[in-house]
Amino acid sequence: MCTDIIIPIDFCHPPEQKLAAVRYLVNRLATHPINETSKTLECNTIKQILRNNKYDVEILNRINSKLIQKQAMKLKQRQKQNGPNLYKLDGKQNSSLSYLKTLI
Repeated sequence: MCTDIIIPIDFCHPPEQKLAAVRYLVNRLATHPINETSKTLECNTIKQILRNNKYDVEILNRINSKLIQKQAMKLKQRQKQNGPNLYKLDGKQNSSLSYLKTLI
């Protein structure tokens, strides 16, 4: 069974549909709790999927940057609503702040 099939870049689909799978893969890589070795392997797998479907691998960095920007904006909104060092998650107040880092 092939797992590296996404809509190829040269197909006549709207860009949003073509990039949906790539955004999903990047988001999954960012949110699933796996160790650094597994993240590296997963990132390499995503790059191979992109190459197999004729995408520029640089798209991975652009999507990752947008994801980090979104996370930073959400964090700022939480801090603005709940104070500089506290934010609410699932209705509970937490004193620790999440950190953002690049995936690739």
